Amino acid sequence: MAEDTIDAVQREMGGPVTPCVTRQYPLAGASGYHKDFSTDIEKEYSLPADVARHLTGKFGSSALNILELLDENPSWNARIAAGLPVVQAEIVYCIRNEMAETIEDLLARRTGAQLYGWKLALQATPAVAALLAAEKNWNADQTAAVGAEYSRKIQGFLDEAGAKRGLNK
Repeated sequence: MAEDTIDAVQREMGGPVTPCVTRQYPLAGASGYHKDFSTDIEKEYSLPADVARHLTGKFGSSALNILELLDENPSWNARIAAGLPVVQAEIVYCIRNEMAETIEDLLARRTGAQLYGWKLALQATPAVAALLAAEKNWNADQTAAVGAEYSRKIQGFLDEAGAKRGLNK
């Protein structure tokens, strides 16, 4: 799609349509990836199938970078909330390697967890706040404040959605 867009722009500008060079460059996580990669890491790391699919779908073979964090802290294999395929190691990875600084950034953009539902995002908030606090050396007040801020925002979405449907929840 991007190639088609660039080609159209080049034609519109009256210039020559240059050959696409990005076809030669594999995406991050493509090296070593194969059709059974998800199943392989599921078995090797004793992951639930949905977690393995989520990690390989987002990171390809780079999912191994996340799973290596389990050597540092095996408890990071826990989900951030029941019903979400996101494990704590992914949160730590995103904080350390993707410059994630907020709960919203982690749940809405980095992991996509918020897309599974606002109620699930609320359930994940305490775990994500705790991981952020540990990685950023926040004190208890900072941790509580960011957790409360995100929770208020999401609860506002839930309240508004309920009001629009005539619900009293």
